[in-house]
Amino acid sequence: MRTYLDKIMSELDELGISLSNAIRTNRNNRLITAYQLIKKIRNNVYSLTILLEDNNAQTSKNLIYRCIFSDIMTALYLLDINDSEFEYSTDLLNIKHIKYFMEVIPIRLKVARKLFKTVPCEEINEQSQFDKYYDFFKNYLKNEKGKPWIINILPNNKSIIFNGTIKSIFEYLIKCEKNENLQALSNLYMYYKNLSQSEHFSLVGSNYPLYSESDVNWYLEMDAAIYSGIVEIKNLSCQYIMPLKQKN
Repeated sequence: MRTYLDKIMSELDELGISLSNAIRTNRNNRLITAYQLIKKIRNNVYSLTILLEDNNAQTSKNLIYRCIFSDIMTALYLLDINDSEFEYSTDLLNIKHIKYFMEVIPIRLKVARKLFKTVPCEEINEQSQFDKYYDFFKNYLKNEKGKPWIINILPNNKSIIFNGTIKSIFEYLIKCEKNENLQALSNLYMYYKNLSQSEHFSLVGSNYPLYSESDVNWYLEMDAAIYSGIVEIKNLSCQYIMPLKQKN
């Protein structure tokens, strides 16, 4: 059964083309961020169209839906806030990404040394692995290349609710009095939170279905919510795309 997915794909394709054309004129970080999120959402929606009739792929579908809701809420937030809030928020997300690298590289090397300990090869140096990514992250690092990474401390901005989590985006949306559409779309967090249980195991949770595989109304409801979110992303994107069209 086809739901809103075809309509969603059509909206995403149209918006993706508009953003791509706008970026060719002006490589604005706001436009680039919106385009990258729309591309990510589209890829996941396309995956859903493939899994649509597979009743054995419920967990996979749920995780994909969860990712879509996360990306939609992130896009809505980053498109609505002002320039200084956008810069602070994207810096915060960038620093979280660097912290991920700092945590995962030593773990990957530890695993590699165990797996390939019988293979005669030069010992892998941890710092050399960090240095491969230095140029990507140097604006957020205090150290010079070849030195252990020290991340710049982001000044605390108490006026911004966002702390890098989806819950903080929900708290922003639900209090967004200037845009009633965003207040209404704060309900996307309910779907995101509910779907998150697909990722976590508990004995009590394994004894009953979070929702039945035959409950098509649940998926119809989520698709309708996604469609509404994409339409609002499109509306918010216009404020950055239209000035560029007027200049041309």
